[in-house]
Amino acid sequence: MDPLQHPSIAVLGNHDILLFTIIARALAPRAAYRHWIAPDPEPMVETPDAIIVGLDTTYRWSHEHSLIRPAQIDRGGQIIRTATGKLVLIMAHHPFHHRPEIKKKVMKGAANALTQWSTWGPHVILSGHLHSWTVEPFVAQKSHPMALQVHCGTGLSTRLRGEANEYAIIDLGGDQITAQRVTATAQTLRFAAESRHAYWQTATGWQSLP
Repeated sequence: MDPLQHPSIAVLGNHDILLFTIIARALAPRAAYRHWIAPDPEPMVETPDAIIVGLDTTYRWSHEHSLIRPAQIDRGGQIIRTATGKLVLIMAHHPFHHRPEIKKKVMKGAANALTQWSTWGPHVILSGHLHSWTVEPFVAQKSHPMALQVHCGTGLSTRLRGEANEYAIIDLGGDQITAQRVTATAQTLRFAAESRHAYWQTATGWQSLP
């Protein structure tokens, strides 16, 4: 983390919770993360254009499964409801919504979070975990506004799982947002822009721009 030249925030993933050290996993599962990565597992950053809300969705008693707690849902909802003129980005390692072909279970509590947040205002969800790229608006509940999910794959890894290493560059501008996918394959070993996805806010939520 030390060579990063820009301000950064982070949230825990399932590999940041100790797996085999059972006592530490039970008593202080986030101690190593707090020491080496960030002291706050749920950071919040406010800029002139946006509020970024980090959520810890890990679960100490399971290496793979995840959950969002009622207090976290309330916190996110309160920020969405009161963020006048600013876009709220909810950042979590685990996704709140899966494509139909994904076989992993959706995070426990995700449906409740999405239903509540969609009634409180427009927002964007940033996530990872599934090692694949997805950018899409989706409806949490019929008649509710559509939320926007930006789901990134792995940034730096030799375990490519058939996918390229990638990251997203997100640009905010008023009621519009652009997510650019940047990838590097095992053959190129160099990151390059691959695709660009633009959306804007409407009364029914996020809609795709040409």
